[in-house]
Amino acid sequence: MASRVALTSRKEPKQGRSRQMRDDILTASIRVLRKEGPLRFTTWRVAEAAGISVGSLYQYFPNKHALVFAIHSRTVELAWIEVQRILDHDRWVAREKIRRVAQLFFSLNLMK
Repeated sequence: MASRVALTSRKEPKQGRSRQMRDDILTASIRVLRKEGPLRFTTWRVAEAAGISVGSLYQYFPNKHALVFAIHSRTVELAWIEVQRILDHDRWVAREKIRRVAQLFFSLNLMK
């Protein structure tokens, strides 16, 4: 039987400093993924890039899979906010809104 990998954060930060720490960890994760690639992506490397101990990282994320899932979730959430902003624009006709949503989609998929 296959074991389950935890994909959720250990705790959801409530204070500003904790939210900033979580964001710093995610930003460092992206840097490590870009620099090292997915095969060399580890929690140790992320902690080092974030300037924290791996123990501090584990307070927020149980493993590297949870980090990747959090990056993905944040990207989807930010993209959806932008799509909503485009769709809610009152001066653009439907064709312009579709063009801008498509442009957003392709720019997100081409980012490295």
